[in-house]
Amino acid sequence: MKPDSVSLSDTLRMLRNEVETPNFGNQIVVRNLLSSLFIYVMRAWADAASPSTKDWFSAVRSTHIARALARIHEAPERAWTLDDLAEQAGLSRAAFVRNFTASVGEPPHSYLTRWRMGIAAQLLEATDLRLGEIASRVGYRSEFSFSRAFKLARGVSPIQYRRAMPGR
Repeated sequence: MKPDSVSLSDTLRMLRNEVETPNFGNQIVVRNLLSSLFIYVMRAWADAASPSTKDWFSAVRSTHIARALARIHEAPERAWTLDDLAEQAGLSRAAFVRNFTASVGEPPHSYLTRWRMGIAAQLLEATDLRLGEIASRVGYRSEFSFSRAFKLARGVSPIQYRRAMPGR
């Protein structure tokens, strides 16, 4: 039996025990065991996925690409260049672009823009931040360039997107 299979079995056994035997702190233990269970299931799913599949899981299997993705996710506001990302990945620029595109299924800057627009959409939905502040948080120096990029990516302006949210 693989170590993850043993961990999964043990977690399920502990979860069943916690659910069936009321005790002090059960809710906290159950919540944490469910979090662990989620991770074990995601690992198993990622391991079972075909290496040729171009998705986030295949990308994080490569330590080089995983490092670049981590930096993008940690600092989406940074003015990333291909040279910066290649350096973070520990690859030449050409090798980085080739490996990133093969692993993720899109070029680095397309991914970066998509990631930024996802964050921007969440901020538009969940906050009352001004567009200039949102633009700054996702790496745009001007509200205009952010609005143009958002409309290109999402098909509507940030203002229209925000107004379309329920309760606005």
